[in-house]
Amino acid sequence: MRNYSLTKLAEWDLRAIARHTFKRLGALHSREYMQGLLDCFQLLSDDPTLGRKCDSVQPGLRGIEYDSLVFFYATESERVVISRILPRQIVPAASRA
Repeated sequence: MRNYSLTKLAEWDLRAIARHTFKRLGALHSREYMQGLLDCFQLLSDDPTLGRKCDSVQPGLRGIEYDSLVFFYATESERVVISRILPRQIVPAASRA
């Protein structure tokens, strides 16, 4: 089993998403949504090939959609490094998973 990690930018993205979902959905639904994100991270670490190749953005980069978000990530030896978690509407269609 691989591990996953988040870059500083992805950590910032995750905090912003948590604040937004808390304001929009409340505490309970926000926790459920955030747990879904963490579950998705674990799925990626278990099978990094789930996402689509995004070599046009950066060689070795992959992306996958979750709800209204797109995660960008790469693999490094025994871990998945999640570099960004962005709202789908700001990601160009050609770069989406």
